[in-house]
Amino acid sequence: MKIKAILIACAVFLTFTMSAADKNIIDATDKNFDAEVIKKKGIVLVDFHATWCGPCKKLSPEISKLAEKYKGKASVVKVDVDKAPKVSDKYKIQYIPHVVLFKDGKVVKVVEGRDAKSIGKDIESAMK
Repeated sequence: MKIKAILIACAVFLTFTMSAADKNIIDATDKNFDAEVIKKKGIVLVDFHATWCGPCKKLSPEISKLAEKYKGKASVVKVDVDKAPKVSDKYKIQYIPHVVLFKDGKVVKVVEGRDAKSIGKDIESAMK
């Protein structure tokens, strides 16, 4: 009985403490990648990741912070490489985390396994 109550409390806590930035992140797949990234005007940050990837998990909160910081100025998209094999192959994703910055549907910067502070600087540069 106590375990059930603890699990319910944890689920409620996680639901209400989910970062607002996570709501600003779009999950893309092979089906919607073009609509969410290639056909979008402006800056789109794409985080190629996998659920099993430790460094990706470490980078994820920083990506969420960037989504919040650049809300309305840039889109942030996450692509799970296991769920989007065609897109991952198209962009030759061999290592993750792998971040690609697009501007008006074109690649302007590719980053493999880099910290989010540097990625923020890349977004600022692309906005100019």
